[in-house]
Amino acid sequence: RMIAADRLAGPRIFTTGPHIDGENPAYPADSVVARDAQEARRHAETNVAQGASALKIYFRLPMGSARTVIDVCNAHRIPCTAHLELLDAGELIEAGLHGVEHITSFGISLVPRLQAETYRQAVLRNNDARRDGRYRTFAALDLEGPEAKSLYAIVRQRRPWVDATLAVFERRADKPAEGVTTAVAAEQAAGFRKMQQLTRRLSREGARIVVGGHTEVPFAARGEAPWRELELLVDSGFTPLEAIAAATSTAAGFLFRDKELG
Repeated sequence: RMIAADRLAGPRIFTTGPHIDGENPAYPADSVVARDAQEARRHAETNVAQGASALKIYFRLPMGSARTVIDVCNAHRIPCTAHLELLDAGELIEAGLHGVEHITSFGISLVPRLQAETYRQAVLRNNDARRDGRYRTFAALDLEGPEAKSLYAIVRQRRPWVDATLAVFERRADKPAEGVTTAVAAEQAAGFRKMQQLTRRLSREGARIVVGGHTEVPFAARGEAPWRELELLVDSGFTPLEAIAAATSTAAGFLFRDKELG
């Protein structure tokens, strides 16, 4: 409103409002908690009424409540995106989920059910279990396994938007974080490389890759995450033009604004 009122040369800002999460939220200060589908619908409608131009599902929200948020977004024709760790991305994409935040959100969709449930239970006990667990999961992934092929079939049909945020998860064996052992650093680097491979594979299967990033990432200065993301997309096999399109025209499509922006 300040930008518009003062006619400032500022960015167009698209906001989701607080995350819609389940009980024991990962980031309480940034979230609203929905204990059931009815509360999820109320939070979603409240966010939209207050001006949200998209909604974001967070990873502890149960499946039934997540489906309700998706329904609200589709009714208002605004994007619904999700950070998933505990829910199967393929199931939600089939249910109409518009976009997926973070390539790690596909983790449990790509492993056998018992392994997926073991990971889910660890994260349910402790949100921080995902920080190292996601790298172990990805390092061992079979991107040609039956679970992966089932996901690819859904992606080909639905063509979701995917905001991989590779720069957030970048790990290097030659530059481990402080306190990380050589063995763990190697596993993390292998897991990250698999994340890059999956990002490229999903694009080839029809997913629409867009550029996003956090305020801070491991291997870029503050505020420069988008530039590192572009570099990592190219390092993952995208052409420079494909990476630029992910940050411009495809990103505008993610926001239903491709007729006017991008």
